[in-house]
Amino acid sequence: MARFVLLMQLHASPAAALSTLIGSSWQLKMVIGLEPGSYLARSDWGASGGRLRFNVDVGFEDTPATVAEELVGPLSGTRLLSVQSEGSFVGFEGEKAVSFTGGGWCVQRGLGVPAESEGLLRFWLDCSSGASKGDVAVTLALSHTSTPTFTLTLTLAPTLALTLA
Repeated sequence: MARFVLLMQLHASPAAALSTLIGSSWQLKMVIGLEPGSYLARSDWGASGGRLRFNVDVGFEDTPATVAEELVGPLSGTRLLSVQSEGSFVGFEGEKAVSFTGGGWCVQRGLGVPAESEGLLRFWLDCSSGASKGDVAVTLALSHTSTPTFTLTLTLAPTLALTLA
């Protein structure tokens, strides 16, 4: 399973932002490919310039999560991110579905910063199907200890487009 970690700045009155965030639905427009200057630019991954493009609809729930993602925040502040509809893209073999099992979200603030202050909205989605098109692939790899590790961890904030539903 691949994990997509997304980070974005939350620019609004924090109390108002959280009250409108909880229960909201977003359409994430995912664009996955090689970014110039990234670590992967030193490999042949995505060297063709190809991109995976698909949408996924998610909902921000107030239900506490049972697992946390280190890059997103502590378990005590993490809530469920539900998948409302999954994505698909057209590959060389026709249309391919991209499946997600859900994820979590958290608003992070610096140490000593009051809870009323602006923070970073961070969330993740677990992709159970993986996806590939040409030399762009998001796949699960197994290490020598058989613990799942990911061939790619994505921070998509620069190419993330959000539409509030």
